Order: sequence, then C-alpha cells, then structure tokens
Amino acid sequence: MEQLDHSSAGDKRWQLSCLAAQLLAAAPPAIGGLSVRASQGPVLDAWLTNVSKLFADCPVIRLPPHISDERLVGGLDLTETLRNGGPRYTASVLTRADRGLVVIPAADRLDDRKAALIAACIDSGGLSTPKGSSSSWQPARFNVIALDESLPDEDGLAASLSDRLAFRVSLDGVSLRDIAAIDCIPDHAGACDYSDGNLAAITSQDLEALCLLCDRLGIQSQRALILAGQAAQLHAGLNGRSNVIGDDLMAAAQLVLSGRATRLPIEPSHEADSSSEEPPAYTDDEPEPALSESNHSMEKQIERLVQTAQANLPPNLLAALQPTARRSSARAPGKSGIHQNNHQRGARIGVRRGKPERGARLALHATLLAAAPFQRLRRAVATTRASRRQKGLIVLPDDLRIYRRRQKSETLTVFAVDASGSSALHRLAEAKGAVELLLADCYIRRDQVAMIAFRRTSADIVLPPTSAVARARRCLATLPGGGGTPLANAMDTGLQLAQAARLRGAEPYFVLLTDGRANIDRGGNPGRQQAMSDAFQTADMFRKDGLQSLLIDTAPRTSPQAGELARAMQAHYFALPKADANVIRRAVQSFRP
Repeated sequence: MEQLDHSSAGDKRWQLSCLAAQLLAAAPPAIGGLSVRASQGPVLDAWLTNVSKLFADCPVIRLPPHISDERLVGGLDLTETLRNGGPRYTASVLTRADRGLVVIPAADRLDDRKAALIAACIDSGGLSTPKGSSSSWQPARFNVIALDESLPDEDGLAASLSDRLAFRVSLDGVSLRDIAAIDCIPDHAGACDYSDGNLAAITSQDLEALCLLCDRLGIQSQRALILAGQAAQLHAGLNGRSNVIGDDLMAAAQLVLSGRATRLPIEPSHEADSSSEEPPAYTDDEPEPALSESNHSMEKQIERLVQTAQANLPPNLLAALQPTARRSSARAPGKSGIHQNNHQRGARIGVRRGKPERGARLALHATLLAAAPFQRLRRAVATTRASRRQKGLIVLPDDLRIYRRRQKSETLTVFAVDASGSSALHRLAEAKGAVELLLADCYIRRDQVAMIAFRRTSADIVLPPTSAVARARRCLATLPGGGGTPLANAMDTGLQLAQAARLRGAEPYFVLLTDGRANIDRGGNPGRQQAMSDAFQTADMFRKDGLQSLLIDTAPRTSPQAGELARAMQAHYFALPKADANVIRRAVQSFRP
C-alpha cells in the first residue's frame, strides 16, 4: 500500500482496481463481487483481459442487462410449451456460474427486479428451479463483476446489488500510459480459491477501528463493515500474513468503504466542558498510562484510515450521492414517487392482470405465458363440441395482461430560508444564488421552485412556485432581513405549499435553511420554549405527511436543535456552516432524484 501513496491519480486507480481483482479471485463467493465504474474503451478491455487470467479455470458467464427473467432464474419456455401442449421449463443461467464468476456489462441498465433476483441468489447461494410439477434446489455460488457505465449525474447500479458487492473501484481518468507501466495482475491461472477456512486473523480492535471509520464516513450498512473485515483478511493472506495489520485495514478502507461514503469525513468533537466536569481521578492501582497509550494508538490508527479513505473518495461527493432508501409516503391517487402511473403514455414498467380497455394495451407475450401452462387441462374439461375441435390456445379472461406504464411528473422544490439575525443577508444571498442556479435546470426537467423567507413574526412567500428565470430574478432582487425567528410559521407555510402542489399532481420537496434556534411562536409572540414546541409540532406533521425534506444547518457550529428537528421531521440533514450557492445547489441535487 505504501507505493500507492506516491503514484499518480490514474496509476493509483489502475493498481487499486487490479488489487481488487486479485482479492476477488481468492475470495469466497460470500464476498459478493466487485463493481467497476468505467466507460467502454481500451483501458477497460485491458483490465478485463488481465482479470480473465485470474479466472481461467473458473466458469465465467457474461450476463447481458436485457436478459429475461425466465432465462435469468429459470422459468416457463413458451415455445416448447406451445409445441408440446404441456409446460416445459428452461434452466437458469446463474446455475452455470456455480463456483465461478458472473460479468454484467452495462450493469447500470439492469432493472431493479433483475438486480434483486441476482442479490437474492448471492445471499442464498442458489435458487429453486421448476422441474415438472415440483422444484429442485440448484447451487449457484458465484462472485459478480458489475461494469457501471453510468454518468456522474445518473443513478448507477441498483442499490440492492451494489450493497452486496464488496469492492468498488473506478477506472475513470486512467490512461493507456498509466496501465503500460506495470502489469498489476500476474499471469497465472487457477487463482480461484474459495476455501475460507484459512483466512488471516483479525482482532476486535481492528474491527472497532473499521466501525469508527464507517461512522466518520456516514456508512450505516452493517454489511459494509463485514465486507471490509473480510477484505482486510484477504489482503493479509494475499501478502502471506496470518494476522491483519494496518496496511490490510487501509486496503479495505480504499476498496470497500471509500466508495460507500455518504458524507465527507467528520472530525470528532474534542471540546471539553472544563467548568462543569472535573478530569477523572486515577489511583495508584489503576493502569492510567497503559490505557492512555492504547487510546492514543487507536486514534492514530483511525486517523490514518480516515486519511486513506478520504484520498480515495469520489469527486463531487455531494452531487453524486443519492438517498439509498426513500420513505413511503401518502400520495395523491395514482401517484408513485416522482412518477405517475398512466395506461396510455410513459415508459413500460411491467404488466398486470386486466382488460385492454380505456386506452390500455394488451401485453400479448405475458398473456400467452399466463395461458400456456393450462392448455392440456382446459382441453380435458371442455364440454362443448366446438371447444373440443379447437386447435389454438384456449385463453380465458383471467389470462389477459395489460402493460403498466409510468410517466414522470412535475416537481416543486420549496426553499424556506431563515432571514433573521445578523447573518441573514449572507444566508439570503446564498439561497438566492442557489435558487437561480437550480432554475437553470428547469428547461430540461419539469421543475418548479418556490421560496419562503421568515423573519420577525411572520413567514412570507417571496417567490411563488415558478420555473421562469426572469420572474424569479425580479422577485429575489430585494429580500429583507433581521428580527426574530418564526420557524413554526415557515414550516406551516412550506407544508401548505407542498400539499397544494401534490393536489396539482406535482411531487413536492422541502428544503429548510436554518440554525434551528426558533424564538417566535406560531402566534407571533417571543419565547424560545414555546417557539421550539410549535416547531416540533409542525415537524410531527411533516413526518405524518411523508413530505421529503432536507434541513441544511447554517449555524457556524453544528446546532443540536437543528439535528433534533431534522430527526423529528424525518428529514435528510446536512451541516454546511460555510455553504455557498454552489454547495447548496449540489446538496439539493443529491437530495432530489
């Protein structure tokens, strides 16, 4: 790992991607696999060529993203079923990759359903395939190499599959000059060793250091911690060590944890309230020096891991982040997320049982699949002479399937900006700049933006919902500031705007810029305690409504009130004490889909 510190950015990414491939070749299938962010080109071809050397003695299956569900996990073979008059089934392609490798080119185009099926197979180590009137269990233990060709502003690999792949590397920015210097993958076959009984030993202190690193990077998945520990053990074994050392932890931090970061590493709070607490007293019997040395060693190890992970964080982290899971919320009838179900227009997202009426289109292939398995039985129970002479398929109304479609709907982002206090002018100026930057995207996306400024005893809608840049600039030209903080009134006004937008068929988002220190209650009277109580009451209404919200803490130092308010609202929370217009814009773009 030391030689990576002195390498160029492209050379470092190349060596890390090759190291991940070597670890994957020696890993058990439980490690899940490897995701590579790279575009098609000679660099990716060279990497795949070198990877093929490591898996020369293993079955390797190339899985196109448009593969059908029946081919992926096994199912009814429609052609053979119609030819033989009875159900015939096809085997799953995943069972052919048992104790081998599955390569998924353009994995970012793999839909969520297929990604979930592959993830379930990774978890269970096999799948149940139909065999006659029953089913049989087939082993399918494999690792995955997912080639993510998405652009930085696109969704990328499905979360259900990405979370199960241990290693995350990138070949973006790697040139042919970088890969010509060193052949990082040795030319040898038979590297597939799925025996995990001789993994290097890892101590509880090492696991604690990885836990604290996950906390610093905002990684909440326990699977990430488990995979990082296994990666450290594999790295130690690859270098002939029986115990995990610091270099192995740093390799795990770079290959497993850096790509999963949801925030920039935060520094631990070292503030001590010396006026209220006395330092602990130690007696002669207590081993104070040893304990202090152990804590100091742990802190140094964690700082090294943080620096290693931070050096490998993806660029523009805030803009690249997407929420891993969105809460289910109460929607207007016919709404789902930022999409609207429609029988006639929009992209096809599946099929459902129904009749082709009121503009719905018949899904012929799905209809035949539903009717084919019962042809022999239906002919046997037919009672009329005409039906006995029937040569074609017997299709009943319950077999009919129609397409489900989904169409993107308009979105509304409501900004509520704290215009109180001495720093109000600065906050308003930055919020104004962020709104104007976001409006630049409204010509491409069907977005609208609104803005609420709250100060003194009221909250005013200074910018009604609009997508017109000229109108927005006129409304935002002069914004007053100063006075108290009527936080509850601002949240009430924002909730009303969001609910009105939802009734129009739009998807609302609420962005609150505040330090969380309310001092004006809902009735316009001063009083911090009642003002905070009113704000938390409105926060509970946000939670019940399911409105997707983002709270940006603008306090110079992180405010506990703002964090508690965000938790009460079930809102995303960003602490941005030095935020400018571009930072706010990236935060909002990472929050919205």
